[in-house]
Amino acid sequence: MLWLMSDVGTVTNNKKVKMNYANYETSIIQQMGVRMVGWPKSVKFVNPSQIGTVLEIRTLRDDLKSGACHWVKLTKSQLDAHRADMEERREQGETVGKQRKKRSDAGTSRKRKRHSSGDKENDRPLKKCTMKKDARTRQVKSRPVISDSDSSADDDDNNE
Repeated sequence: MLWLMSDVGTVTNNKKVKMNYANYETSIIQQMGVRMVGWPKSVKFVNPSQIGTVLEIRTLRDDLKSGACHWVKLTKSQLDAHRADMEERREQGETVGKQRKKRSDAGTSRKRKRHSSGDKENDRPLKKCTMKKDARTRQVKSRPVISDSDSSADDDDNNE
């Protein structure tokens, strides 16, 4: 089913687009501005790996190859109508797409806390910033300069 994803990239001029069946209406239609037209009615609109029978897969493949099922770029008015429809469905309480899983540590602070026991010797030092704010305060370490001409002249004098 690689041809299904590659066609999305050619329509949107973005080769890195990946098909998202679970959130098709939000991640593909709204964000990319394209829609799949002509999906076979006998095949459920799911990831092709989840389609049940070989007959359904072949039907989808044949429709994609013949062009009966293809990608269409939406006009601005079609995209606005789709967004309005999505908002209306959300207001009615319908869940559009698959909700993301909530983090296990949601609601807790993830900032690093400094625990001070009052004993400065055992306290953990703060992490130092690697980049200084003022470039004038930076000290540049220079490399030692060794002149080849001086050393070769001294060697010549010692050899004579």
